Amino acid sequence: DVCSSDLEASPVSHTIRPCTAKPKLAVSPKDISSLRMMLDLNDVDVVEAPLSGVVLIDCPDIDSLEIANREKTRRILAMADVVVLVSDPAKRSNFVIHQEVSEWKEHKRWYFVLTKADHVRQEMDAVRLDFDKHLHSHGFRPTGATRFLVSCLEPHDYEFGRFRNTL
Repeated sequence: DVCSSDLEASPVSHTIRPCTAKPKLAVSPKDISSLRMMLDLNDVDVVEAPLSGVVLIDCPDIDSLEIANREKTRRILAMADVVVLVSDPAKRSNFVIHQEVSEWKEHKRWYFVLTKADHVRQEMDAVRLDFDKHLHSHGFRPTGATRFLVSCLEPHDYEFGRFRNTL
């Protein structure tokens, strides 16, 4: 399996799995020095952010094909207070993801985002119920305040606005 980040592009293909190989960190210059003690900053891409006291991190998938990427994500999750798990309809029942997430469920504030809602427009209610069922089976209680279906192609449709307001 080829990671699209190895290709310096973000193609949409069934043969290339897009991924975040190197965590992306959005952090205020005021906060960067305190992160040096917790994180190897050579192992992340740092982007300057205007909001002091908040660090946003885009991690590799928790079910990444690369063991090193999974380990990076585990180390970052261990430090996080709030986690936004982003998945897509095809991966909503991925046991590996939910098992990993279950280990931290009591120690973090969780939000669940299912992308590509436009791909499941006709079966949206069934997809939402199925996603909720899988989250329930791992001890989560998803509600409209913690679980969102969004579309990057149609950001004004679906639940992106509500998700943005929640965060």
